Amino acid sequence: AGDAGITYEDAVTQLGYTADALLDEILGALSARDGATVFRVIDDVVRAGHDPRRFTTDLLERLRDLIVLKAAPDAAMHGLIHQPADRLEVLAAQADALGIAELSRAADLVSDGLSALRGATAPRLHLELLGLDRRGDLLGLGPLESLRDDEFLAGVADGGDGGFLLLDVA
Repeated sequence: AGDAGITYEDAVTQLGYTADALLDEILGALSARDGATVFRVIDDVVRAGHDPRRFTTDLLERLRDLIVLKAAPDAAMHGLIHQPADRLEVLAAQADALGIAELSRAADLVSDGLSALRGATAPRLHLELLGLDRRGDLLGLGPLESLRDDEFLAGVADGGDGGFLLLDVA
């Protein structure tokens, strides 16, 4: 602890939790369908030495809070969400930006991804691919199973990568 005592950042680091700024950033990127920022945040998490499983757990907990807040705006007054008042405004804005359906869908995908991370030998890879599955993805690109083989091959023939240019990661 420094002269100011133990700061929020110190506590987060010592306890191994994910800083609110990283969760805010990835949720903002998800609501904006900004693939580049999603993958940059994941890269930041891994490069900073954070445990991808802890990050995913914290993201799932944040999604839970947003769902509860969206369903019951006075949830904090009833002890259902434990956040400081200034954070509740941020969370309310995130819940409004994503909406209940997207929050529920994202929580389902993150929960499945968290299960896949247990025992994973390459947790970064699982974290990056977390939202890309046959049902859909966190970036809202739609179900991958709806991509027909001929569409994939046409994308490759046109010099593309088989349709995966849908993610604007430039």
